[in-house]
Amino acid sequence: ADPPTDLAVLKIDDTTNLIAASLGDSTKLAVGEPVVAIGNPGGNRFARSVTTGVVSAINRTLPMNNGPATDLIQTDAAINPGNSGGPLVNYQGLVIGINTVKYADYGFEGMGFAIPISSAIPTIEQLIKYGKAKHPALLVTVNDQYNAYAQYNNLPQGAYIQEVVPDGPAAKAGLKKGDVIIKVNDKTVKNSGDLIRELYRYQVGDQVTVTYLRENKTAEVQVTLGELTTQD
Repeated sequence: ADPPTDLAVLKIDDTTNLIAASLGDSTKLAVGEPVVAIGNPGGNRFARSVTTGVVSAINRTLPMNNGPATDLIQTDAAINPGNSGGPLVNYQGLVIGINTVKYADYGFEGMGFAIPISSAIPTIEQLIKYGKAKHPALLVTVNDQYNAYAQYNNLPQGAYIQEVVPDGPAAKAGLKKGDVIIKVNDKTVKNSGDLIRELYRYQVGDQVTVTYLRENKTAEVQVTLGELTTQD
């Protein structure tokens, strides 16, 4: 299992009479495209339930226990406990996502989320090959609370560093609490989701240029990416 992406791989020994689902290309999804969510909401009581909806949005970021999940597909197809791990398919029957969570805050309805299949495949392949997935990281804790201040004062938005892991890649490169990351290489970072999305384009051990604000002054630093660690 891989907690940061909420993905797990199960091995089926007897595949007699089982047909593997065909995978689609989630990078080609369009807002408004019809989709179908399949799963077991409430467990076996409502097994093999099918709900329909559309792609409401793409590239969504959502707070999760292991840090923000990025690049999520938002759909109004009903996703409930038990649907997690089930497929989100298009009208051609191709799997374009893996259902993960329903947003259940007060006043919100019809907001379910799925991991795009094109984002999930690299993690799945690592789990099969190595038994775990390695995710590149700066080993910092970031939040987006700074962005309201930045917008009010006409400053660049970014990922505010709330904590730096001692002896981690960011600490060794000289990044500090209070710095605001605004770029990774040539890609603009406007929030914590952007930061994770850009870091996941690289591998553990890659070197990237991080542009950041410190006391409203811009600076750059070279960082060798470490490996994300999680609490199981």
